[in-house]
Order: sequence, then C-alpha cells, then structure tokens
Amino acid sequence: LGGATVVSATEFPIYEGATARCEVVSAGSPRERAAAELLIETVVAMGGPRLPIEAKPTGARPAIHVGGTDLARRFAAEFPAGCDRDAFQIRLADPTNLVLLGKCPVATGYAVREFLETYGGVLWVWPGEGGTAIPKRCAWRPDVVSKTDVPAFGMRRFTGVSDDMCAAFRLQTENPDEFRGLYSHNSWKVIPKSEWATHPEYFNW
Repeated sequence: LGGATVVSATEFPIYEGATARCEVVSAGSPRERAAAELLIETVVAMGGPRLPIEAKPTGARPAIHVGGTDLARRFAAEFPAGCDRDAFQIRLADPTNLVLLGKCPVATGYAVREFLETYGGVLWVWPGEGGTAIPKRCAWRPDVVSKTDVPAFGMRRFTGVSDDMCAAFRLQTENPDEFRGLYSHNSWKVIPKSEWATHPEYFNW
C-alpha cells in the first residue's frame, strides 16, 4: 500500500518478559476481532505473554484499539476525502492509546499486519509451516509513527493465492466484502465481438 502520511513518533509499551504492558480492545465485526486475535497470537509467537482482550478499555494499562472502538471512531473523519475503502490508520491517539483502524473491517486487518511488519519485524513469505518469520524478543516497546495509508490500486488480486496470504499481501479475495468486480474473463461482456469490424485494436489481448 502507498500514499502514507506520517505524523509523529512515540514509544508504546506492549510487553516486557512475561508481563503484558497493554491490553487489546476490540468490539467490532468478526473481521476486526480476527485482526485483534492475530495481534495477540503473534505476540505469543514472539515470546511474549497473551495480551488481555477487552470489549472496552479497563483503564488499568495502555490499550491497542483494533477496529471501530469508541475512541478509534473519532479518527474515521481523518481518512482523506473519497479515499479507497481499504485505507487504514496506525495512530497514537495519546501516550496510552494506540489505534489500528481500517476504513472497512478488512482494512483493519491490513493495519494490524502493517503494524506487525513495521514494528515487530514480522514477515509473511509463503503459505504453510515455515512461511512466516516472527522474530523473538524479550520486550517490545516500539517507537510508533502515526500514519494513514491508502492503496495505490483499487483492485489488487492474483489468482491461485490463498485467502490467508491475500490478507498478508494486502490482496483482495473473492469474498463479497472484498471483491471489486469481474475482470479478465469478463472482457467479452465489456467489449462485444461486434466491435471488431470498426475497432480491432480493442482485441489486442
């Protein structure tokens, strides 16, 4: 994804040793909840503790807001006017609240993966066992840079790529809430054969 707007950088505590220094807040759609679970499972794979997940902030510790929490929704108006629905924000609302918010639930997953890649060094390389690289760390206090990211292309799709890897690569699957329309084999409907006589250049594929 491209078109990032950088705002500020501040350290945010996630864990130290076996101690969780923050909680995850998510009360949105199943997609947003899955994004929150991905964050939690990845922290465990790093060697950290299982971060607590709450429907609302408890106030006991800093919070990572995944998706449309009450606080995160305040930033929905800060997406660029008319931007693609797959845009997302990584935003430090204040020293104790980090927001990972997509313009749609699918994009919230992109925000979480971007955060894990940028600040956790996580890489999704290929499907299956051994295809994900997750660095081990005894503590995680990343210097978070607030930004809004907008896709450079509205349609991002390759055939033969699993849904999990599509999410990792910010590609769209054929799920109804992601798919942007027919292409390739739909060309004959867009440009009918009757156009050949006057516009043969339309058929250069």
